[in-house]
This record gives sequence, C-alpha cells and structure tokens, in this order.
Amino acid sequence: MHKAQRKYDTQYNVVNTRVTEIRALSLQKEELIHEVATVNHPYEVSLATLKRHVQRLAESGRPGGNGEFEKNARKGLEIEKKKCEEAEARIKARIKAVVKNIEKAQKSEQRERKKLDELHGKLAEAKTQTIPPKFLIEYFYPPTISIFTLATSTLILLAGLRSSAMPSTTVTSTMRELAWNVEFTVGQEEDPSPFAGIYQVPGSELVTFRNVCDELRLCFEFPNNIAREESSVNSGNENNNNNNKQSSIDNDDPLASLAFGLTRPLNLQQVQGLSFVTGNLLDKPVPTLPLQQDLKQRNVLIYHLVSHKNCALPANSPLDTQLEKGCAQELSEPVRRFNPRYLQPNKTLCDPALEHMPLRGRGQPCSPTNRPAPGSPRKQSLDNINDTEFDNMLAPQDIDYNEAKRYSTEFRSSCLTRGTCCVVSGEGEATFSPKGDFLLKSDPRDPGRTGSPSKRPWLVPPNQNQAGAVSGPDNLEEADAALRTNEAEYKGRRLEECQEDMGDMQDSYMTPTNSREFLEGVNRRLQRFKDRQHARGILE
Repeated sequence: MHKAQRKYDTQYNVVNTRVTEIRALSLQKEELIHEVATVNHPYEVSLATLKRHVQRLAESGRPGGNGEFEKNARKGLEIEKKKCEEAEARIKARIKAVVKNIEKAQKSEQRERKKLDELHGKLAEAKTQTIPPKFLIEYFYPPTISIFTLATSTLILLAGLRSSAMPSTTVTSTMRELAWNVEFTVGQEEDPSPFAGIYQVPGSELVTFRNVCDELRLCFEFPNNIAREESSVNSGNENNNNNNKQSSIDNDDPLASLAFGLTRPLNLQQVQGLSFVTGNLLDKPVPTLPLQQDLKQRNVLIYHLVSHKNCALPANSPLDTQLEKGCAQELSEPVRRFNPRYLQPNKTLCDPALEHMPLRGRGQPCSPTNRPAPGSPRKQSLDNINDTEFDNMLAPQDIDYNEAKRYSTEFRSSCLTRGTCCVVSGEGEATFSPKGDFLLKSDPRDPGRTGSPSKRPWLVPPNQNQAGAVSGPDNLEEADAALRTNEAEYKGRRLEECQEDMGDMQDSYMTPTNSREFLEGVNRRLQRFKDRQHARGILE
C-alpha cells in the first residue's frame, strides 16, 4: 500500500505542475494582448493630433496654409503606422506560440490526470485489502440497509424509528413505520413504542422469525444487562455448572435466546400456535393479518422481544405467564449499530485513514440558481429558521440538541404522511383506496363528498325495475319525489355519522374533560425520551 501511495503522490505533484504551467502561460497571453493595445496607442495619439490641426486650419479660413507641416506630419504618421504594424505582428506571433503551448500543456494535463485516476483506483484496492474481511460487507453496505432486503423481493423495514431524517422527497422513517404490518417492542414499559418492524405480504411465508433475528443482529446492539443478573444468581449454585456454562454462552449473544411474545391482538385464529415463539418455532414464517379496507385502521401484529430459557411450561404459554414464572426476562432497549467506515449522506469524512477512498461526491444542480431581484427581501433558509427557533426556545439544559432538532423535523414532515384528515377539526377522508382507486373523484350526484361513484349505495326507486317506469312520461313526478325522499334520508344518515364522529373526536384532542389524561400521556412520552437519552449516555 505504501508503494501505491508514493506513486499516487508523485503523479499528483506532476498534475499540479501541469496546472501551474497552464496558469503561467495564460497570464503571459493576457500580458501580450495588453501589449498590443499599448503599441497602437502612440500612433492613435499622433493621428488624433493631426486631425485637430487640420480642423483648426479649416475653421480659420486657411485650408491650404502650412502645407509643408501637414505633409511632414503625414509622412511621420505613415512611418509610425508601419512600425506599429510590425510590432503588432511580432506580438501576435508570440501570442500564437503561447496558445499552442497552452493547448500542449492541457493535453499533457489530461494524460497525467488519467494516470492519476488509475493510480487512485489501485490505491483504493490496496487500502480495501487492508480492511478485515468481516468489515467489508458493512463498508459497502451500511447497516441501516438490510442485506436480507437486498437479497429478496419483500420489503424489510427495520430500524426505522432511529434513522436520520432524510429529505421530504424520499422515503422517510415515518413512511417506513406506517408500512409495517408486524412491529417489535422491547423493554419494561407498560406500553412500549415499537423500535423495529417489517412488512410481510399477507399470506406469504418468505420471512421467518429466524430471519428477523439475523436482521436484528445486523442492525442493533443489545446491552448485556441480563448476563450480569443471571451470572450473579447462578454463581452460588454449585450443582448447575453445565447450565452456568450454557447460560454464559447465551449471555454473550442475547439474540441466541431471543423469544417473541404476541401482545396485540390476542386470541386470533390466524396466529394460533405462534403466540410465543422460541426454539424450533423460529423457523416458522412471521404471520400477518389481512389488509383493511379502511386505510385509517392499520392491521398490525405486535411482538414483544424477551430473553427466554428452557422451562417446563407449555410451548404456547402466554407472555405474561412466562414472565411471572421467571422463564422469560425483559431486554434492555437496543442501540443502533453504526460502523465508522460508513459515510452517512451529507456528511464529511473525518477519518484520515480513508482520505483517498473513492467515496460519494455531491452533485451540482444543472439548472441555474434563481437569484432574487434587486430590492426584494432575501428569503431565509429552513435550516436558519430551525436554528433560530431552537436558540430562542426555553429548553432543559441536558437535552440533546441534534436529537430535538431531528424530532422537530420529523414531526413537521409526518403531519402529511400520517394524517388522513384535518389536524385542526379532525374532519375529512383519505383521497385514496387500497382497492386501486388512487384518486377518488367527487360524485356529481353528491357534491362535497369524496368517494367512488360506482360503489356509492344509492337507493333505487321502487318502480325502476318495472317496464316503462323510467322512460315513461307519466312517472317523472314519482321519480322526482323518490329522489327527494332519498336525499332527505341520506342527509339524516350523514348527520348521525357526523355526531358519532364528533363524539369520537373528543377523545383525540385536549378538552376540559380529558386534560388530565392528555397531560399524563405527554409526561409519559417525555419520561421515555429522557430514559433513552440517559441510557445512551451511559452506553457511550
């Protein structure tokens, strides 16, 4: 590698020498062009003086006076003009020679740059060979992307909640979270938030629980807190030496004894036999529920992750029973696995050992920038606005600035992602359907309501199926009366639905009747956030 580095440095110096030579020749060319203008200046001054003299003689009424002086002046101008033309020709010849030298130096620079690129590739190969083989896959495939996802056609979405916020035009962590139909939780909280999840096609058997274990091992690091507790308990028991050895092996890797306990929903026929998954059941495919017609209702299975040891309980014992008997123990919250060789988007490289690696570059926009008109106020960028807001906001001293900024950015972008109705009034409906009607137009027979006209339950007049009931001129008044009756019934039904929705909406917003419960929920969220920050600080 050192030999390749020396060759690369030598070639880099050669390229810099060619660039310096081109700059010097360009400066020489500019000086010669300025010299051409300087050579013609005395001739132009003499010619202007002679023209003023002839004009004065014409104004004085003696156009032929002082003819000898004019003749001598014109002869002198002709001689001076010839000298200027000769000097200009010599300078232009020098300019042509300089231009040829510039073209020759540019071609030489291009050849040297090609050699530099080849040496750059060889240097990258030499440095890649110095990286241990176990880190190669993490270098070329960052841990935030699942290798299992690249090898299959099923969309595996793990570790979405802890990922960095991406631009709004791409798939964000909130969008990935909404796509999960199987979520995984961990911890001793009463209602823990999911830290990872997958999307399994309903009815598919592609992703198994063991595949999920492999993905978790790739994307997360589980703190080994249970290992210390079990080792302290088992150290005093001299009769269980073999069990202690096996437990110490399992404690080195908490995922080796991982078990999945179904927490929501319970008692479903679709997941019979998979309410508590451990041992050989890990080879079973992850179950899923069928899609709901209403997009506001997500059909999600939630599995809680625990550490399980062999016990005499039945295989399908509930999770609560396993925890009460001590067969299962809670796991600490995992930490995202980051590799220092992975360069995140929009981040600069800080490792000097990888300075010459062929990393990603920033693309420049092809379209010209839009400059504001003179006199118009300059618009402040979104980043500056965010910085100003956080600088002027009263916040606890121990809060993580970057984490708070990420939460704020994700909240703003997730309002449109999560919301299927108005965030102020709670009214409205989604404008897309899981059955393929992506843009449901408003029905002309029912203004103001969005829906599929082909699936609208319009009431049919009682005489419509009879012969001549629709086209007959005698039944027009009866048809009109039936339509007015149907419209009144429809409006009454809509009023009842609106009243029910308003009753449900009171539970989703802070009101005088539910302010205590609402604030308790906010306090729980803040306490979870502080616990995560505290645990992360201890782990680091």
